[in-house]
Amino acid sequence: MKLIDLIKNQKATFQYYRDKALWFQTDNGFLFPVPIDEVGTTTIPNSDKAIFFMRYIRKYKDSTDSTDSTDSSDFHKVIENASKEVETWPIWLQPPNKVMANS
Repeated sequence: MKLIDLIKNQKATFQYYRDKALWFQTDNGFLFPVPIDEVGTTTIPNSDKAIFFMRYIRKYKDSTDSTDSTDSSDFHKVIENASKEVETWPIWLQPPNKVMANS
């Protein structure tokens, strides 16, 4: 997929935090990290236009294109299965929308 297809008219939404990175997903399903070290004291909204994250999308896309020859859909299946299990996570690990729904 071309970079323009990943950002044009797309929104990036926060998914989870792991390994010192905030992971976001675009509307078309592309998952990418934003390293905490590069964020500093910046406030990052839960979702925003994907073009604002172009630096991170490009960097991650280039790294996966050059090192990964497998289909990324397998990774997305793992994420989908993990999100189905969110109901069993402790309340402090659940995404905010799940916590508010349970209140």
